[in-house]
Amino acid sequence: MINLDTIPEKDLTKVRTIELDTGRTLKLVCTDPYGFWFFHLDKGQLPGWMTGAYSNVTEAEKALKKYLEEKEKTPPVILAPPEKKK
Repeated sequence: MINLDTIPEKDLTKVRTIELDTGRTLKLVCTDPYGFWFFHLDKGQLPGWMTGAYSNVTEAEKALKKYLEEKEKTPPVILAPPEKKK
C-alpha cells in the first residue's frame, strides 16, 4: 500500500510523484492557470475515475487512497479453464 503521508517535503510542489507497488509511477500534476490537479501514469492507461480534475491535491490524494483501499479489499477473480467438449 502507498503511504502518501511520507512524501518528502521537497516533493510538495506542483508535481507529486508516487511509486506504485506494481513498479509504475503515478504523478499528480497541478496545471495553471486554474490550479486543477490531474493524474498521469508513466505507462498504461488510467482507470476512468482518474481522468477527472481535482480542485486541490488533498481531494486527489483522498480519491487515490480510497481507490487503493477498495482494491485491496476486492478478492482476485480466478477464471476457471473452459470445459473440454466430449
